[in-house]
Amino acid sequence: AVAVGLLVVARSARGRRAPVTAEPAPDLPVATEHRPFAAVVANPTKVDDADVRLDWVRQASEDLGWAPPLWLETTREDIGAGQARAAVEAGAAVVLAYGGDGTVRAVASALSGTKTPLGLLPLGTGNLLARNLGIGVTDLAEALRTGLSWSERKVDVGVVEFDLSGEDHTPRRETFLV
Repeated sequence: AVAVGLLVVARSARGRRAPVTAEPAPDLPVATEHRPFAAVVANPTKVDDADVRLDWVRQASEDLGWAPPLWLETTREDIGAGQARAAVEAGAAVVLAYGGDGTVRAVASALSGTKTPLGLLPLGTGNLLARNLGIGVTDLAEALRTGLSWSERKVDVGVVEFDLSGEDHTPRRETFLV
């Protein structure tokens, strides 16, 4: 395994719905000098009512002085890496993984090596990274405040390659954080 640095937003002291594509849509939020925006990579199987959740994240972001967030949903084919790359290309100040451990791993794999931090909005059954970092898994409002707090903590990210095919194929790469 190779360790790589990744910025993860950790506990501090105290939008728009866009299509998921490799190229940002023209109506993406625009960060200004005073109002950055977050991108939310949401797993729709974990988010009960995406419109209500988007409204909540939008209002909470604005209450904290942020511009409305970019909302990107995962798909069966892309569980978060492509959406995270699109968020970085769009200029998001932070990418919030809104889902379980699989969504977090996919988003982290795309952010690893970039300067864009990862925030956690834990909705899975395990939420291992969130628990290890002391981010409350039952208080999404506090997790969002933490994710938008500008408080950063570096953690190690592991990457493993393996070939289960028994053939001479390109090895599969997986990122892990815990």
